[in-house]
Amino acid sequence: MARPLAGGAHVMRVVLATTACGPGGVWRHLRDLAAGLRLEGCSVVLALPASAAALQASADDDGLAWTPLGRALRTRADVWHLHLHDTYDRQALGLLAARGALPGISILTEHLPRTNASDPSLLPGPRRLGAGLAKLAFKRAQARLVRRVIAVSEDSRDFLRARYRLGEDLVRVVPNG
Repeated sequence: MARPLAGGAHVMRVVLATTACGPGGVWRHLRDLAAGLRLEGCSVVLALPASAAALQASADDDGLAWTPLGRALRTRADVWHLHLHDTYDRQALGLLAARGALPGISILTEHLPRTNASDPSLLPGPRRLGAGLAKLAFKRAQARLVRRVIAVSEDSRDFLRARYRLGEDLVRVVPNG
């Protein structure tokens, strides 16, 4: 899967994807991760929504390669890593499903896994009927489409495992600096 180099070494091909359309924490994280992976010798492409002009310009300014999300689905990659800026992002589920049959490992990072529908401690009061069950089904469907789910803290990992019954072998913590 990785491109061979002289001496038998390989370059890891990584796609870092998001459906975020504007700057924020997920975007800063992707830029830092892309820069770090490039320093380690990886080939990195950012997959960005067509409507994310500010992110595309920022990538250009940083010298980071990017491609529209739709095209990125067909990009050959050893790792295809989707970063959620919205835990209930319906477009993300479609992207992961479309990626499913293609070569490479798919990974999902949950930057903010809690919502009012899934965690009543965030905001007390009534919930929409069925919201919690819908979110449970949604998150379990996402988890079936990836090799790993990354949580950015131990609390987020514990929440994902307990609330969505995701296995210990599926969810890993990679602290968000």
